[in-house]
Amino acid sequence: MKDIPKPPQASLLLRVLGGGYLVYLAWDLRAMVGESLLFLAAVVIFAGVGLLLAITSIHELVTSGYFRNDPEEETSSEESEE
Repeated sequence: MKDIPKPPQASLLLRVLGGGYLVYLAWDLRAMVGESLLFLAAVVIFAGVGLLLAITSIHELVTSGYFRNDPEEETSSEESEE
């Protein structure tokens, strides 16, 4: 099976922030739900995507499922090649 490349840690942190922002927008939009069904759809989509994005990114951060560019590993691998 082909190995799936891991995302960088900074990318996961940005995904958590983006997911949190989408949840924040959904929270603000819920006051307008009574005006139109489009607002209800936006609240559901923003909240769902935001929660999914934040939860999966937090899970990857906790389980160390990210690429870590460690300078110590690079120097030790360069020394072993010589």
